Amino acid sequence: MTNISARQVEHNTRTRVLVMPEQVVIRPGGGGHTIPLSQDGVKAMADFVDLPKKVCDRLSPDTFGRVTTELLGRKERYNLIMAEGEVQGFADYRGIKSMPVERVLSTIERVIPNPDYYRVSTLENNRTAALEIVGAKQETVRRGDTCRAGQRG
Repeated sequence: MTNISARQVEHNTRTRVLVMPEQVVIRPGGGGHTIPLSQDGVKAMADFVDLPKKVCDRLSPDTFGRVTTELLGRKERYNLIMAEGEVQGFADYRGIKSMPVERVLSTIERVIPNPDYYRVSTLENNRTAALEIVGAKQETVRRGDTCRAGQRG
């Protein structure tokens, strides 16, 4: 398992995206601490709020921070996908479903021989996980399948 986790954020009036020299950070509502965004995290945030790249390129750093803060506020709740202490991506609040890790992995191992986990995200104190892609072989879904192909976690 890679060291990827998800942090749930409920956006409020004190949540801010701040653009500092050489770094973009997000400050979730209640606290004074900030969470840095990786370069991929900044791109993922712009995609998540549907801000076109052409528009991003024209905005000053301060305006970019204000615009993304406002657009994130419209989402109300979202998940920060964290790795190595930085935000790597954003996901819808309901886009990540928590289930016991043992149950998920045992089900997959029963259905898919020699599964290949593309990305496993541990959530909530390492008691749950989210799987992004499982197995290299892609097949169409058939009636009665135990796992649904193409399901995003």
